[in-house]
Amino acid sequence: MGPHQLLRIRSFAEMQKAVSPNQSAPNKSQFMLRYDVMNGRPRILIVDDSVDLLKTLILHLRTEFDVVSAISPAEALKVLDDNVLVALVDERMTGASGVQFLEQLKKDRPAIKRILMTGYGDDCLTRASNNADIHSYIAKPPHPDYLSHILRGAVDAYHLAEQRDSLAHQKKSLLKKEGLGFESIIGQSPLITNLIKEALQIVDHPGPVLIQGETGTGKDWLAQAIHYGGFSRRGLIWPINCGSLTETLLPSEMFGTKKESFTGAIDRKGHLEEADQGTLFLDEIGEMTPAFQSLLLRVLDGNAFSRVGTTKPIKVDVRVICATNRNLESEVKEGRFRADLYYRINKFKLLMPPLRDRSEDIPLLAKYFLERFIAVEHQRGGLKNGQEFKTILGFSDAAIKALQQYTFPGNVRELLSIVEGSAIRCRQRYIEPDDLRIDSPKAENIPGNDTLNSLPERVLHFECGEVRKAMLEARGRQEDAAKLLGIELRTLQNKLKKCRDCGLPV
Repeated sequence: MGPHQLLRIRSFAEMQKAVSPNQSAPNKSQFMLRYDVMNGRPRILIVDDSVDLLKTLILHLRTEFDVVSAISPAEALKVLDDNVLVALVDERMTGASGVQFLEQLKKDRPAIKRILMTGYGDDCLTRASNNADIHSYIAKPPHPDYLSHILRGAVDAYHLAEQRDSLAHQKKSLLKKEGLGFESIIGQSPLITNLIKEALQIVDHPGPVLIQGETGTGKDWLAQAIHYGGFSRRGLIWPINCGSLTETLLPSEMFGTKKESFTGAIDRKGHLEEADQGTLFLDEIGEMTPAFQSLLLRVLDGNAFSRVGTTKPIKVDVRVICATNRNLESEVKEGRFRADLYYRINKFKLLMPPLRDRSEDIPLLAKYFLERFIAVEHQRGGLKNGQEFKTILGFSDAAIKALQQYTFPGNVRELLSIVEGSAIRCRQRYIEPDDLRIDSPKAENIPGNDTLNSLPERVLHFECGEVRKAMLEARGRQEDAAKLLGIELRTLQNKLKKCRDCGLPV
């Protein structure tokens, strides 16, 4: 018996014979039928202008599905309700286009799985794929058993998407509660909103990510958000401070050890195994020793390694996110960082802007840090003035103004410390400038400040500030930054070098 004999698929003609010959054919105005055969059956919508085909399909499908039918898109809209999971639509109907109906359905009810019946060529299929996001195609007239199989798959896909959306909502709520995910990236400035949009595009991509930014800008929070923001990483995010690993300990720390491979050795997982199915976060990658760089490149190329003391290969599924406060392009040119490793980890590059370039976010960040600190202190018994409990309602306008005028050389990390310290010192209902204990705006970081020694020095500070803003807006792409500034690429590169040589951030 051949495989084709195991399942007998009835033809459309055989289905039509199954219809009772004594049953009168309804007219089109009567043929907007709905079958509630059994409660709990998945509801599907069938749209076709052939009454005979509709009748035959319903008789076959009604034992398994709750069927809603219509002879045109206009009639279909009248019977479409929130319980419809799948729409089965003819591609061409009298005076109507099934493709256009599915395109509109995608806009109005994107969750519904869309199936197109067609007896025509590939052009319509291509057009529908581009605009209507078709779940499945089926030739007309459909084989009934095959159609049932396709519909079951569509219903399963609907429920899986529904579960995924529910899990995503639960995950987002949990991450917000725990301060993880993209909920931890606070801000509404263009720099931050564009950064989040860019990061969201790559959360489920396995490629390596390079995050660059000054110390204290929150590179670790962004790495954490990328890890928790997607569904592809089931494991942990495993952070490593690259500057803390010596060349002697590097192999055993990264790869783990085999028992008795050396005196005192035990069976132990290394960082790579711990991060399997998750994310390996390499913080301060610019501090890597040459040996560490070589080792990391080997791992990235193969995703396989052996523990110290054995040759048995171990394969892992690890996404690598790197962070640095250094300009790795300059490090490569100076010979301190391997060019091949730089190009390997630079698949997706994200730039964390300094806090001074997004001062409009400071009130939001200060409010967030204050609320979080008060919540933690509440669990410990509450904030007190001596023996008396105190209630802090927020920051005064003067305090917010003082924060926005401050340049924050320590960036977000410094703001966090200032907020927590001011909450402890505060004796009123609102935090005042005196509670902040911050200096006046730092003169050396403010372009055009009168304390600068000379006009050339003021001009340099101003130019470096404009170059920094352009580089952030261009997401580190020098060609785009040069266009924004209206200068040649070589001119921009010379200005970047001059700013760095003078110790100014760019």
